[in-house]
Amino acid sequence: GRPAEDTEELYEKALARFPGVFLEYHLSHNAVVADRTQPTVISGIPRSLLQGILTARILRGDAKNAYLTLDTTARLFPTRIPTRFVTLFVQERPLDEAYKVFMLACQAGATPGHDALKIFLTRLRKVAAAKPLEHAAMLRAMIMVSYAHTASGAPLHNKSLTELVVGITSLLKDDAYTRMSSEQLRPITNAISNLLSDLFSVWASQGSPPATASFNSMIANLAGRGRRRDVIDHALEAMDHYNLKPNTVTFRSILAAAGDMSDPEGIRSAWTDLVANRIEKGAALELVDWQNLLNATRRINDPEYLRQQLSNFEHIVSPYILDRMNNNLKSENFSRQLHPNKMPSSDDLETVAKTMKVLELIKQDIAYMSENAHVGRNFYAEPLPLHLLNRSSVYTNVPEEYIRTVYDEMTTDSSATLDILPPSPSEPRPDVEAEADTETEAKEQQQAPAMSPTGYPLDELRYQNWRAVNELLFDAKQYDKEYMDAVDEAIKRSVPPPSRNTELSHAPKLDEFVGLSDLATSSTNTTQSDVSEDKHKITLDEFREKIFELRGRKA
Repeated sequence: GRPAEDTEELYEKALARFPGVFLEYHLSHNAVVADRTQPTVISGIPRSLLQGILTARILRGDAKNAYLTLDTTARLFPTRIPTRFVTLFVQERPLDEAYKVFMLACQAGATPGHDALKIFLTRLRKVAAAKPLEHAAMLRAMIMVSYAHTASGAPLHNKSLTELVVGITSLLKDDAYTRMSSEQLRPITNAISNLLSDLFSVWASQGSPPATASFNSMIANLAGRGRRRDVIDHALEAMDHYNLKPNTVTFRSILAAAGDMSDPEGIRSAWTDLVANRIEKGAALELVDWQNLLNATRRINDPEYLRQQLSNFEHIVSPYILDRMNNNLKSENFSRQLHPNKMPSSDDLETVAKTMKVLELIKQDIAYMSENAHVGRNFYAEPLPLHLLNRSSVYTNVPEEYIRTVYDEMTTDSSATLDILPPSPSEPRPDVEAEADTETEAKEQQQAPAMSPTGYPLDELRYQNWRAVNELLFDAKQYDKEYMDAVDEAIKRSVPPPSRNTELSHAPKLDEFVGLSDLATSSTNTTQSDVSEDKHKITLDEFREKIFELRGRKA
């Protein structure tokens, strides 16, 4: 196909085809709207064209122009950021940038969509799973974005619930818990079980009860790593309550859990059920099935049972699987038995205490979500934080008045430029009376500030969108510079250049992240324009120059 850079030329040609509505002006990065307080109603603006150029820019790594395209869209349609835009940023950009774009869309009342939410929750969960306790703030972030999504006007989906279940139960992956008995783990497993019950209630109240995948995760992680046979029974009963049938993954999860519980009888029973399930479906046993049996028999140091099952199914097991399993059977280190300590070490007890602290914070966040999920949130009166990381930004040491000044300079036009453009009539307001006493009164009523579905006056929403895009441009510039430095270093060393790492360079600590329950107890600053007394206070001219440079404009 043609190089991605060719899309820019095609884009310019497409704009030139519509001179009657001045698309080249309205879709340019430097354009202004006639009235920032009103919706922009310009017929003929093809949003598919914006989506096409945004996609091309993101996929070829042109973050600057991709964010300027987002800026154009947010200026023209501040409450209607397309879901595809959000999904692209969530998929392709670093996690902290993706967080800001996602929350920006929610703030505007432009619901990001289930796909964007699911992808985003998966990315956050993977960061949390890498270091469950150290990155526990990511679990709170998962609850925050789920709440923001539903507060923006969208119902919750059980796929997002499954991501939260997997994330929370993954706290039991810490090595300390492999050395603890079921009774020693009970305070933690009870707390997790209660949290999941609360989560299920929140999603069910939104018309989205848990799916089979959520219960599979409960069985594999909570029942298995927590060594709780009763959790398996409870999960199966709950599935029946929701008219859900166990699937192949359910039986694999039960087998894995029985292995983690070092339960020989449970392993044999689970394997029998798994085999019956595969036969019923007319499907062969796969490598993952045998791998689960291998792991389970290692937990009880019973290679003979694995050998026996391989012999029973030798006529239908592929040579590749037979070789893999037989090689493991010949291993001198076949056993993977767990030997819980009778008395946990001081380090293990500290891990338990930290986990309980995390679970208590998550419990408070879920309680906040439960109480407020059905209440329309006024994001203007009660804004949600837009930042995943609390770090220096383009607004560090910049007074708010300077930011407003530069915004006004860049988004208003005192010349006659706008006079020659087609008018952008505002949408009619129901509270405007049909007959006004005077022409002046009618005009004033017609121009009353329009509001977003989330309570933002449109002029203030446009300002917040502009602010956020500047931060995104600043973050993207730093990220891309770090990546290009790494590429240059690779070239010097004659090694292949690294792939782009879009995950977090460092995750926020638990006490650095503002979660949902923190909103109820403290006033939250959603911006990053704090001025430190001991640092250089940037001048208005310096700030203006910085913003113009980020946006590729001449002062």
